[in-house]
Amino acid sequence: MSPNITLFGRKAFIALSEDLAETARCAMALVGTVPEISEAEFRKVISKPLIKSSDMPPEIVQEAVEIVTMSVDKFINVKNYEAAAQLIKNSMDKKFGASWHCAIGEGFGFEITYQQRNMIYIFYGQIGVLTFKC
Repeated sequence: MSPNITLFGRKAFIALSEDLAETARCAMALVGTVPEISEAEFRKVISKPLIKSSDMPPEIVQEAVEIVTMSVDKFINVKNYEAAAQLIKNSMDKKFGASWHCAIGEGFGFEITYQQRNMIYIFYGQIGVLTFKC
């Protein structure tokens, strides 16, 4: 039997990211060594994949996160989400067998049916990435 999952929105993630950014600024101010960097550079430094939902084994999660971050980093500057999704899908197909699907966007909801232990939903920066196997 395949589980169903429903997740919506990204407002909570954005609020969390802003809270983390403010906490990091406060911590650097307390130390007294606030480097002069742009907002974009600062966000890149603190950006880290946030796993919102996953039912994969930990070793597969780690490999999936590496594939997602590599693909998004490669295509984020040109905002070519289609190419990033295609690269993620093809990489997952090669590494873990066929029938992987990938959805990328800045704000979306979903309800899917997938094979058990084959789904991961990640936020990387402002982008949500859903990868699952049917």
